[in-house]
Amino acid sequence: MARLWPVLLVLLAPAVARADDAVEPEDVVVRGQSAGGFVARAREGETPREVTDAASLVEPLPGVHVRRLGADDSFATLSIRGTSSTQVAVYLAGVPLSGGADPTLDIATLPLWPGAQARVFRSFAPAALGRGSLGGTLVLDPPSPRAATKTEIWTAIGSYGQRRLRLGDVRDAGGGVRIASGVSASRSDDDYDVLDVNATSNAGYDVFAKRQNAGHAAASGLASIAMPLGERGAVTVTALAQGRKQELPGPLRDPTPYQRLDSSRLVSAVELTLAAGGGVFGVRGWGRREGLALRDTPDATIRRGGGASRTDDAIIAAGTSVGYKARSERSSLELRLDGSAERFAPGTRIGGAAPLSARRTNGGVALDAETRLLAARALVLAASGRADTWHDTTEDGTSSNETRPTGHLGAELSLGALVLATHGGVLARPASFVERFGDRGGFLPQPNLRPESATTIDAGGRIGHRFAKRVRLELESAAFATWAEDLIVFVNTGAYGRARAENIGRARLAGVESELRVSAFRGDL
Repeated sequence: MARLWPVLLVLLAPAVARADDAVEPEDVVVRGQSAGGFVARAREGETPREVTDAASLVEPLPGVHVRRLGADDSFATLSIRGTSSTQVAVYLAGVPLSGGADPTLDIATLPLWPGAQARVFRSFAPAALGRGSLGGTLVLDPPSPRAATKTEIWTAIGSYGQRRLRLGDVRDAGGGVRIASGVSASRSDDDYDVLDVNATSNAGYDVFAKRQNAGHAAASGLASIAMPLGERGAVTVTALAQGRKQELPGPLRDPTPYQRLDSSRLVSAVELTLAAGGGVFGVRGWGRREGLALRDTPDATIRRGGGASRTDDAIIAAGTSVGYKARSERSSLELRLDGSAERFAPGTRIGGAAPLSARRTNGGVALDAETRLLAARALVLAASGRADTWHDTTEDGTSSNETRPTGHLGAELSLGALVLATHGGVLARPASFVERFGDRGGFLPQPNLRPESATTIDAGGRIGHRFAKRVRLELESAAFATWAEDLIVFVNTGAYGRARAENIGRARLAGVESELRVSAFRGDL
């Protein structure tokens, strides 16, 4: 069925800022230049087309493919350079949202505020960001409290009952304290008539049925406070709370008019930075709790042949890191130690067997280095590496330990308007809880799974040129190749429709990605 695009009426309130705020510098955090890896960026409010959700913000970026199971706001997964969605890591405000309990993140649940920025590391991400992934990394950065003072409001009304609101505010609270806050909310009913193929075949004429129980409602709130500490130190506290109700209509031949998925997410992070010697010392701590509840009527569950009619599961994770970053005129070096713990806690369940409770602890050491050589620093060399160890265990005593190093090298050469870059390295991803321990239902356990691993190389360049001061042309193109080993796939086992995760042999992936951008008279194409 062709996708139906709503026609949106957009009411955009301009930013409100005082004249004396124009001199305030905007806080810009840069992790990974082209020497470290190819990075694509998109900022809310600066895209050629108006975006409706986080998925539509990153969808146009090169090398990115978003797969939706329905219209806007429906379940959506992210693939980078043809990899699986389970191989993509997702970070929000520096906090990892994907892990052992949820390797595939529904990016439709990501909130979006005015001024939010998405960064997609298409192969290699900075080691200091956290444990890497086999298929790239998505980082969603909310508005910074150190940005220019402003207030933005975005609202939209569309077909199928769509309503959207995004509000962002950055202000000075006095004494050097700055506060950024944001609200994001959306809802839709998505009810419309569709052709009932079976009824049409029996009646001999077109019979339409109303698609019901397909709407959603979501709301989130964000607050970030930056406080100075001494002459060159700072403390930044960020907190996010969101809730979402997603109705599940099911297929036309077997509709589920009462099935609903309720989710919640709480995220918090505290970061302390202090000047030390010729660099910056930083300590960071974070926590995350996600709740997931399925609701259905028991008679509908029995009619479909079993399964749970009610579940209440939770994912609880926390982590910390300590690092030091030094920078000179031509070089930079960052060393970081980090650790995290994650727990999947199944709760109340009516119908079906509850999966096992599982835990994962992770420790790692990261190093990012960069140096500039030749005249005018035209050549940039970058190196990045991590060593990670994981320990997985379940409530029945099954456990597994893994240790794996990853890293890459990169180079960037500036030749006037033309910049050439190349990178190469190794990546890895450990098995998820379902892959390793099963779910006491359709998936059988396989505790001896090896981590997926891959060797990746890419090379490309970008060029930009300005015409008549008001027209700018930018072109970026890159070729890449990946050699993957021990990929994890589910294989059907036995005669009862069950599956078990297995390490298969190897896979080869190669491609070319390009992006052309034209900016003219304050417009983008």
